[in-house]
Amino acid sequence: MKFNNRLEQVQWYEQQQGWGPLTEEDKQALDEAVRMVTNL
Repeated sequence: MKFNNRLEQVQWYEQQQGWGPLTEEDKQALDEAVRMVTNL
């Protein structure tokens, strides 16, 4: 699946998990995790 940016990816992932909106802290943590994985 292609995303235009990381925010779209996070929003799609939220929907898949059935999560509600993430807090800013959660978004930051998830963003860091995605960044670490994509840097491998």
